[in-house]
This record gives sequence, structure tokens and C-alpha cells, in this order.
Amino acid sequence: MKVSKTVIIIFSIPAFLILTSLLVPSIASAQSIESISLIELERTVQKPFIYSIEQSFSNPFLIDNGRAILYQPDSDHIQIYDYYMNQIRMTYTVNGKVTSVDQSGSFIAIGTSKGEVLILDEASNYSARKFEGWTSSVTQITMLSNRYVFALYSDGSMIQYDLNNDSWISYRPFSLQSTTENTQQFQIIKIWKDGGNLLLLCSPVFPPIGKIYLQLNPTTNETQVSGLQVVLNFTDTGFVLSGTTDAYGYVEFNIPPGENNSSVVSVYISSQKTGFYYYLGPISVGDLMNKLNYIPYPPSNAPLVSIPYIANNYILYLATPNPSGLNIINTYAFTADSVYGLKVEDGSLGFKYILLSYKGGYLYIDRLSSTLSLTGRDTFSRWNIVSYDSDSSGKFIALGTIDGTLFVLNYSQKGFSTFQSYKLTSTPWLVRVISASPLSIISFDGNYLHALVYSQNNYTLWPILRTENSNGYHVQGVTGSVFGTDETLLFFTPDETLILDGIQEIFNYMNLDLRTRTLSTVYINVIGEDGSIPGDFNATLKGRITYTTTGSGKTPLIFRNVLPDNYTLIINPVQQIYDSIAKSLLVTGSSNFNITLPLHRFNLSVELTDNTTNSFPKGTFSYSITSSGGFSILGNWAFSEGPLILNLTYGKYLLNIVPQYSSIYPSISLSFSIPENLSISINITRHTYLYGVQVLDKLTNSPATGIFRVEITDTKGEKHAGTTDYQGIAYIPIDDVGNMSISIVPLDEKTSKIYNPVTVYSDVSFQMVKQIYLDRKNYTLSLNVIDLDTNIPASGATVKIASYSVVLGPNGTLVFVLPANNYVITVQGGIYTTIQKTISLYDNTTTSIGVRRIMGTLTVRVIQSGGTPISNAYVHIDGIDNVNTYTFITDFTGEVTANLPLGLYRITVSAPDYVTYVGVWNISSIAPQMIEARMNYTLGGYFKAYGIYILIIVVAAILILYMRRYVRKKLDLLAQKELEEEVF
Repeated sequence: MKVSKTVIIIFSIPAFLILTSLLVPSIASAQSIESISLIELERTVQKPFIYSIEQSFSNPFLIDNGRAILYQPDSDHIQIYDYYMNQIRMTYTVNGKVTSVDQSGSFIAIGTSKGEVLILDEASNYSARKFEGWTSSVTQITMLSNRYVFALYSDGSMIQYDLNNDSWISYRPFSLQSTTENTQQFQIIKIWKDGGNLLLLCSPVFPPIGKIYLQLNPTTNETQVSGLQVVLNFTDTGFVLSGTTDAYGYVEFNIPPGENNSSVVSVYISSQKTGFYYYLGPISVGDLMNKLNYIPYPPSNAPLVSIPYIANNYILYLATPNPSGLNIINTYAFTADSVYGLKVEDGSLGFKYILLSYKGGYLYIDRLSSTLSLTGRDTFSRWNIVSYDSDSSGKFIALGTIDGTLFVLNYSQKGFSTFQSYKLTSTPWLVRVISASPLSIISFDGNYLHALVYSQNNYTLWPILRTENSNGYHVQGVTGSVFGTDETLLFFTPDETLILDGIQEIFNYMNLDLRTRTLSTVYINVIGEDGSIPGDFNATLKGRITYTTTGSGKTPLIFRNVLPDNYTLIINPVQQIYDSIAKSLLVTGSSNFNITLPLHRFNLSVELTDNTTNSFPKGTFSYSITSSGGFSILGNWAFSEGPLILNLTYGKYLLNIVPQYSSIYPSISLSFSIPENLSISINITRHTYLYGVQVLDKLTNSPATGIFRVEITDTKGEKHAGTTDYQGIAYIPIDDVGNMSISIVPLDEKTSKIYNPVTVYSDVSFQMVKQIYLDRKNYTLSLNVIDLDTNIPASGATVKIASYSVVLGPNGTLVFVLPANNYVITVQGGIYTTIQKTISLYDNTTTSIGVRRIMGTLTVRVIQSGGTPISNAYVHIDGIDNVNTYTFITDFTGEVTANLPLGLYRITVSAPDYVTYVGVWNISSIAPQMIEARMNYTLGGYFKAYGIYILIIVVAAILILYMRRYVRKKLDLLAQKELEEEVF
């Protein structure tokens, strides 16, 4: 049915933003990947051949007629790599995972999972325009006539952008006016290009009746669940919905009308293999509706299938774009369970398009004219097709099925019929009909690449690619494959990309082992003849193609993409400790070769320079040089003798140099290989060490009192200073050794009164604590000692201070010269009590000390001459050699006891009726002493005490005198009488 007018519905409110300013991406024209360019290989290597690019390409798409790869090095950027020229052209930021790429002329259109559309212009340095803000994923990008960009979204909507006018049109689902009474809306499923026209495959659209929520859960930590396409096929109504998981693996869908709980839906989830999906189903709609459904990813036991375009009622539009929108030229309406695909032919056989669809268990092949008129239909028992292709005329159609069978249909006037079949090793990912005369087909089944040609001799498809064990060329670890140019086929693996160049040339052979046409990787392990590992060198593999690389003996040399041939390997060491070598190699495939380099013998000169003084380091050094064979040379090195000169064998050595002054110089350990007349100049950077100076008091043999500034002047004249801590230690960073002056200066006034600044010289060579003793300042102490009991000098007392002990002379004054300190003065001895006085001697000082005499005990006993105690007598004690005076009164015992300072005393005792007693007494010790003061009565006292007795005595005396006289008279008379008698 032909409709003459444009029938589209245009959004009145845009749901996106178009940035039409020219955004220039970063261009990397000089950057390349570790590989050799294909154009360079084609100049020399005969096709076909397979070579590798040592890089994997994430999410790859081919552009520039298959000559370049557009890929995503990370989730936020795209790059374009031209493998023909081995050149990265550009890098640009992108929002989301790239889902579709198309190109027309110099323009490249890119769609992403986040609804972004990016348009790059190669002709203007890859200037960019962006469509941003669309809420659904771009499922297909199509460019037409080097002008129009069509972006198809997962919700069935589409935008048309006009590059010339910088304008856009947004489409809701198409409305086809089939009758004047009935209008049906359709969503766009797929777009094909035919010259300047578009073919739009559409299916009906209805309002949703519910929701299906899906959450993909990764089965391992490495599994990615974001950016995965999920397709739902409602088999009862024919609706197909597509969505892309977000960063967390979540996606949701609207359930179309006509479905119910018992309806059936098939779920398809994209896999790591491009174009293949995990199939889950059939599942009841009621089991999924309006709840969150968790699905492990990848799902276990789910088969991998290729998705056709699935619906029920379909319309195929043929339309021509213009600035105002799409002009629908023709339509083709049909019913099917699903649509697999469409091929555009050259029309030479009377049909322009081949449409493949499924219905009722059968495969339908519709042949359509350029006006979408049905010219014929062929029906076959249903094959589960995963890949297909046809020649340019449509004479042959090659169909790959999921069970690994390749069917070839041949067109005749009666239509298509089965022509040939061929059993592959697995499901074919790719099928391409290379030629119709003779029939030539390339197919890749994920494991093996097959090249098939129809043989007129045995009327079968003949496999060209063979090995001794199998048909086909085995390719391992492929995650994706795609045809590039007419001559190239690319295989993507996690580690590298393989490129087959020369597809057409394969069919020049009847039997071909592509392993012999696979460019090899050659590993060269290089060692010295003594087992040493060489340093850097340049290497050339010279044959029909000359390969160059650089490397070192630490890792093998790698020559990539080497054609099997005879080569000359030339290795030129950068280090002269090895000779260059040239060796013939036969490369028949990837292989390893071991190359031994001959050694030289050279001399060694080692010179050290002190970075600080820019001259020879101080002191001597011990050295040892050990070869890799274990031979050692030991010795000492004095710099006054000049550089160290040694004669050594060639090879690898370990040089160890240990300084005498390890405090400022590091030990050196140096691994090297000896070149000819090698001179090694080593600049030694001094490091500092902490040199401690402890300031000690010579008097106390302990840390000096106070805080000091310690300053060291090194041999370079530089000064290094520090301040003492609580232990009297100053830690000073030093980077020198030798005889240095050490100055110690008190920092506060108190310390300055104790110590004088001092400067000493000492050998400073290593980390230690140097002890320096300070003499204290001497001060004069003038001391006067006063007897407080006499107020005169305390002559005879002993004065002790520090180590001195001196007896006071008559003047009571002593003079001492003592170091600054706190002292205790002790006065004792003689008749004096001990007394102490603390004095701080930090200046010339005069001081006095008063002392008291020792106390003695004196008891004065006052008695009568007859021994009778006299009470109430006054006892006066007056110091003769002191100023003390005491008065006491005796009690009934006639005694008084007094504690008196030692000395000479006058004791006066007086009492009524008694004669006053006066005596002198010396209290010379602390032992108790007693003095008796015997007192006599006065005359009056006697009479008072003895009057009656005196009277009696007087009377008696008188009587006695009288009697004496009487008796004497009598005696005299008697004597006279006797005398007279004698006379007579």
C-alpha cells in the first residue's frame, strides 16, 4: 500500500537537549599501539595472513569501511584506533555504554545506553555535537545521505537530526491510516538503509496494564551487570519490549494490554558474546507482574540464542527523509510470530529485499520489490537461525542455525530451495557469502573459522581451511568477531585482537593451513656467556620484513607478527661489556630462542666526591668487589692516593664501600656491569648525625646546674648550636668530622653566676655524648661568729664549711674562697652548741652567725655550817666571762638548780642573820655540778639562834673560871705545903 503524504506524529515538547556547538575532542594522531600497521604488512606479506594487535578493545565497533575500531577504553570515553595505520586518532568523553554506531561520509553517529547521541565530524578534526537528556537507551543509530541522523530508542521513539539545518524532529510511534475509520499506532523495532531511503520495521503499541521489575544479581565479584540489554517477548500478543540495566543491574518494563496472569513471556538477557542472549522462558506473566524479580547473572543452564525481531502484526515502511520529516513512500503489512532480518539486494533477480520471518513453526522468506510489493514467498520447516547472509544479487542465502548447521538456499524461477548444508563445530556467530560464482562462504562458530567453496567436482561445500586434525582454523578465547573491510575479519579476545587479512585470497587455495599464514611471536632470551643478565640493547630481525625492537636481558625480546621465514638476528648491546652478535634463525611459528652474548674484559676506575666540599671525602674507605661468580677483591682506599683503580674481569659485579666515618657518609652498594675503561663517579651526600655534649659540674660530677647554649664550629667554619636539656645534654646535628671547637655559654643570669663560658677542642667523628666538665666560679665568704652570751667573737669555736674545718681565733672572723654553690655553715665545738646556717654563694658575701654556749647544770646547796639547809636564801649567779645573770630562791631543801651556759660565774648567796656567801664557779661541762654554800650567822644571828645557850655557856664559863681559880689556889696552897714539908 502506498501513502502519498507524510504521516508522522511529532513531539510537541522535547525530552532532550541538543548541543550544536562544536566540541573538539582530544586528538592523538601521533599515538600508536604496540603493533605493526596493516598497511606496512600488506606491502611485504602475501595474503592471506593473520596478525595480532597486543591490545583488547572493549565494546568495539568498526567504522571507516571497517578500517578503524571505535571502542571504549573505559566507561567514560571512546577512542578510534586505525589498525591500518596503527594510529589512535582521537579520544572523547561519552555518557554511558555505546550501543550503536553508524557512519555516513565523514560523520560518525554514536548512541549510548543513557540516551546520548554523539556526532563526530572527521572532516573537521572530529568536532562533536551531542543530544543529551533522553531517558531511554539508544538501540540503533542510522545515518543517511551524509546529512540525517536517526536515533531509535528502547521505548520505540525516534529522533531525526538534520546536520545541514541543525534541526531535529522527535517521533512518537507511527500512525498508518489503513482505513478512514481505523487508525493503528506502531513502534519502530529496526531500521535498514537502502541508498537514500529507510526501511522501518514496526509493531503495534498499546497502553500498559502493569509492571515487570527485574534485578540482575552478579554471581561473582567480577561480573558486571550494568548496561546489559534485556528483551521481553510477549508471545500471546506479539509485543516486544527492550531495556538496559542501570549501574546496579535494575530494569523495569510496562506490560502491554491483552496480557494476563496466564500469558507467557520470554526473557532474553545479553551475554558477553556479541549478538547472543541468554534465553529464559517461557515464564508466566503472573509470576513476574508487579514485583521485584531477582535473576542471577549469568543465569545457569540458560542457552545462548540470537534474537530476531519479535512481534505479531508488522508493518515495513519505506521512507525518504527530508528537513520536514519522513515521507512514507511504501508499506508492507504482514503477520508473523517474529522477524529475523532483512537483506537489501541489487534487484537483478527481480526482487529488491529478502525478509526472513517465523510464523506457526515455519520460516518464511518474502521477496519484495523496490516498492515493497510481495513478489514471492518461500516456506521452510523452521530453523532456529542465529546468523545469515546473501550475495549481492540474493541468488544464495546462507543460514546459520543454533545447532551448528549451515544451510545454503539457492534461488531459481520457482523460488528458494535448499542447495547445500554443512555441519560446523558449534553455533555460527558470523556468516558471509563472499561470492556467488563460485559459491564462497566464510563462517566463524566461536571456535573455528571456516572457508567453504562449492565444488563442481563433488557438488558439495568444500572446506578450504584445514589442519591435520580438523577442518577450520582454530581461534581461542574469542569474545566477539566482526567483518572489517571486504578483506579483513577481526577477532576480539580479552588480551589481544587478531586480524585476518586476505579473505578473498583464501579462495585461491583448495587446501590452506592458516597456521602457516599466521604471523608469529618470536621471543629472544639473551644472557651473557657467564650467565649474567645483559642490560639494554637494540635488536633487529632481518628478512623479507625487517623488525626492530629494544629490550634488556631481564625480559625476553619480543618480535610480534613475524612471517615464517629465514632471518638474521642482530643484537647490538648498548653496554659495551658485551659484543654484538649476528645469528641465523628459522622462524616457522611462534617460538623461543636463547642467545648468548660474549663478554669483554675492562678496567675500572672508581672516584668518590663529597657533595658538601666538592672534594675527596674524609677518612679512608674499605671496599669489596664481588663478581657474579663469587670472586672477591678486598682492600682499603685512601683518597690521598687518588681514584681507586682495579683490573677486573668482565661481568656483573657488586661493589660495597664502607666509610671510616659512617657517621656522615652512607655505605654504598652498587651493582654494575663493567664496560671498557669504566669510570664510576659517585657523589656522596653527607647525612647528619646527632652529636651530644653533656655539660657536667666538675664539683658535683653531675649535670651542671642551669641551661647552656652549646655551639660547635666544624672544620668548614660552619656553626651548629643546641640547648641543654634537663640532663645537661645538647644534641646537635652535625654533618662533619674532625677537630672542632665546642663553646659552652650559660643562657641565664643565675647560671652565669655559677659558671664561666668555656671553649674546648675535641675530635668529633661519630654519634656520641661528649662530657665536658665546668669549673665553678670562686667567691669570697667573710664569716663573723659572735658569742651571743658575751656579744664578743666566739673564740675557740670550730667552723665547718664544705671541706674546711677551722677553729675561730680571738677576732672571731674567717675568710673562705669557695666555688659558687649553696653551702651549709656549721659552728660547733668548745663551749658552744652546734648551729647551722645555709648560704647561697653566688657573689662575694659577708655574713654573721651568732652562737650560744652549751648549757650545764649547776645545783647550789645553801646550808649552815652545821649542814642544816637554809631555805628562802637568795642565790645570785652572775657571769664573769659572759653577760648572763640569774637569781634563784632556795626551797626547804636549801637547794636551787639552774641550767647555765658554760662559763665562769660569781655566786652570791644571801640570807637574813647569815653572813653573805660569795664564791666563783666554773661550769666547764654538761655534767651536773653541785656547790655547797655554807653560811655563818652574823653576831645578831647567833644571839637570835643561840642566846639561851650562850648565857648558859657564859655562866658555866664563869663558874669554871671561878673553880679554876679556887682549885689553883688550893693547889698552890697544897704545893706550898708540900714544899715546905720538903724543906723541912
